Amino acid sequence: MLFAFLMPLFSLSAVSVLQQWNFSDPEVCNAWEANTHIENIQCADGMLQGKTVSWDPFFRCSALAIPALSGQYIRLRMEADVSGRGQLFWTGASDGQYGGFEERKSTHFQIPVTDGLEDIYLFPFWQTEGTIRQLRLDLYDGLQFGIAEIAVLENLQSAPLPEDTAWAFTDSGEAPGWLTLNRASLLVSPPLEIATDKMKWVILEASARRDCALDLFWSTDTIAGAQKETVYLRHNDGAARRYYIHPADSRFWQGKLVGLYLSIPPNSSISIRSISLSPEADGPPELELTYFGFEDAVSRAGRPEKVLAQFTNAGGGEAVIENVRLDTSEGMRVRGSVSSDATPLLRHGETCEIHGTVISDEAGDKTLSLFWNNDTGTAGTVLSFAPALKETAAYVPQPVPVETTRSILAYYFPGWEKNSKWDCIRKTAPVRKPLLGYYDESRVECVDWQIKWAVENGISCFLVDWYWCQGREHLKHWFEAYRNAKYRDYLQVAIMWANHNPPNTHSREDWRAVTQEWIDHYFTLDSYYRIKGKPAVFIWNAEGIRHDLGGSRESAAALAESQDMARAAGFEGIEFVSIQLGAMRHEVDMLKAEGYGGHTSYHEWGNALELASSPALARFSDLVASGPIYWEKRRALSDGIDYYPLVETGWDSRPWHGNSATVFHGRTVEGFTALLKAARDYCDRHNQNTIILGPVNEWGEGSYIEPCLEYGFSMYEAIRACFGKGDPASWPQNKGPRDMSLGPYDYTASDASD
Repeated sequence: MLFAFLMPLFSLSAVSVLQQWNFSDPEVCNAWEANTHIENIQCADGMLQGKTVSWDPFFRCSALAIPALSGQYIRLRMEADVSGRGQLFWTGASDGQYGGFEERKSTHFQIPVTDGLEDIYLFPFWQTEGTIRQLRLDLYDGLQFGIAEIAVLENLQSAPLPEDTAWAFTDSGEAPGWLTLNRASLLVSPPLEIATDKMKWVILEASARRDCALDLFWSTDTIAGAQKETVYLRHNDGAARRYYIHPADSRFWQGKLVGLYLSIPPNSSISIRSISLSPEADGPPELELTYFGFEDAVSRAGRPEKVLAQFTNAGGGEAVIENVRLDTSEGMRVRGSVSSDATPLLRHGETCEIHGTVISDEAGDKTLSLFWNNDTGTAGTVLSFAPALKETAAYVPQPVPVETTRSILAYYFPGWEKNSKWDCIRKTAPVRKPLLGYYDESRVECVDWQIKWAVENGISCFLVDWYWCQGREHLKHWFEAYRNAKYRDYLQVAIMWANHNPPNTHSREDWRAVTQEWIDHYFTLDSYYRIKGKPAVFIWNAEGIRHDLGGSRESAAALAESQDMARAAGFEGIEFVSIQLGAMRHEVDMLKAEGYGGHTSYHEWGNALELASSPALARFSDLVASGPIYWEKRRALSDGIDYYPLVETGWDSRPWHGNSATVFHGRTVEGFTALLKAARDYCDRHNQNTIILGPVNEWGEGSYIEPCLEYGFSMYEAIRACFGKGDPASWPQNKGPRDMSLGPYDYTASDASD
């Protein structure tokens, strides 16, 4: 894989030009052959100019013989009238399937709107390819462009001795042997030859004055392309701190390390002090309090409430945590003693939890103070106690649905089928703990609570992620509990077939089998969701079906056969809805021709990633501002097929994906409410009845609005506040299991080893 950086300013000492295409020469323009999706091609004003007119425009350059070495990179100098994502392929083959090109030997890179020429740099890490025979530059539809130059460059900095594994940087971002580009926004190591079995850690010392992130890239002599680690700078006080990256966790960390690269967001205030490689997480310990607050959601006055303090050693060595105590403000008291669940000596990355219990006599905000290590460490937090509520019920109380002005659907992820699945939340994001606790998702009583909360806050249907691959169905425990739920018929359900399956696993035989499974075991539910009188099936990966069956015509035949099977079983047919992540007109036209009645998405981020200061760290506020614009764009492409707008519920996948995660920070109830109001306005403008919410419980990916410790009922209550009918005073009060003397529903200790 290649990685790309936009660099309008740079310093290129010790750089050699291996091959250059300067498009001021018409003969050079002929070296790059365009396909039919690019028109008005000409060499003018010193550039190769053109207009893309369809969905897959590209240039191809063949008959090359570039020796592929580490330290080489590509400069693309161009201008563009609209922003979008380009892609560059490279290969050592002269022919083969797809002309010899492969997705894994490519990069998607951002092309900005320019006022004149800009330089974009691509780092291929293609040292395992031997010789580069072909390049292919893919653009995007609707682009007027001019390309002045494409050049292959080589970093001629001499390689360090094998024992050189640490580099100190000056204030201007310079270090011996390193290239400093774009005012220190890109730091490129010299070619390296360092055995990965000797070095397990990359230790970065850096400072920042605001919340931000940077990307570390590395490559070895055994892989094509590079691996990326995102480093989230946790502190914004300008003080230098060490950040520990463990590339040895990757299966690609083998052979010899041949290069390191740092991409630093422009204007981020990040200052790099040093980079070093080490066999251990060396350095002084840094004890970090990562969470301090309530342990459970919806804590109330008048009853004991657990509090949790979570410490992590973010540094090296061993951190000490001992002599911990709590102190309270007036009207709140500590009950019992403070306990710890781990050794007081923490190595890098290890955590320690401190547990206590407090009681507040009255509702409102109370201050709780934490002291540790003989009071040399202190922290405080404000605990907000809800009014006292104590009722008793033998079972989940009967739902009282709130009628809404629009039909509100939401995705549901049944991924919490065993206790160990919750470990990533317990250890890294305890603030996401659901109101149900770390619950057993197969328990019928839990599903009845979920039904009650959904319908009492305006959600009428769950689109349940459903997994089937070549006759094998899994993660069906939630559906089985739903079938037996007391309040099942209050909440409609539909299948969202999450068919992100391996290539070539769809077939016509399997398609018939999966259709029969829907007909026999799901469509027969009285509460199964219907569109236009037909059971609805949402399809994640229409392209995968199309690819595996042999094309769009074959996909259409499969969907038509499903319609026949459903009608033969007494249904009016099936309403297929595609979940398109980045729909373009040709894609929507194919869906319509194949028999899909609608399309939507699983997430809608607008152009928030383009506006992000770092590719991995975006603002939820940018998503709120741009998401509704993209609803209109997608609707404009949807002649003859329904489009359902998606209200985003967030994304921060660090519990699952660690340093490879993308994060939308700053998600608030107010931001979510703004999206809901925009969706309401969209429906009013277009006389549309249905909207879809993002996942309600993707706790690991950071897409969640179900009642939880972080937001309580606030996210759900925002839905009914925006779409609810009638007097809000008549709506039911939201209550949790503890309010009714029910629960807990957590997995038991005997489940801990699953």
